[in-house]
Amino acid sequence: MANAEQLTILRSGVKRWNDWRLLNHSVKPDFSGADLKNLDLKEADLICADFSNSNLVGVDFSLSNLYGANLSNCKILGVNFQGTHLGEANLSRSNLNGSDLRNANLSLSNFEYSSIISVKKIRTHVYFTKPNSGKTAIRFEALY
Repeated sequence: MANAEQLTILRSGVKRWNDWRLLNHSVKPDFSGADLKNLDLKEADLICADFSNSNLVGVDFSLSNLYGANLSNCKILGVNFQGTHLGEANLSRSNLNGSDLRNANLSLSNFEYSSIISVKKIRTHVYFTKPNSGKTAIRFEALY
């Protein structure tokens, strides 16, 4: 269940959230199960945030840092992820239909059992690390 204090700060705006985050950088944000529909989170520092089981329909995450975030089992319809850092994020069992992932960093992200039908204009580089072999670059490009 979401942390009520963190949720209140997040809903009061990105500037206030990012200022709080600077002072509390070691705290893992918990927004699990929250209804954040249509929230503007552009340029938010959401590293390692837990959004599991949340309603994120229409959220603007553009240019945000969601490195290592947990977005599993979420409703992520029509979300703006343009230029967002989603490296090592968990998006398993989520519905990303109609979302915009242009220029997003999806390195080592988990999309297991996720729906990505009709995702808009994906153009990104995805890197997978293989044990003892360094990085293998895979370019995933599909424009719809």
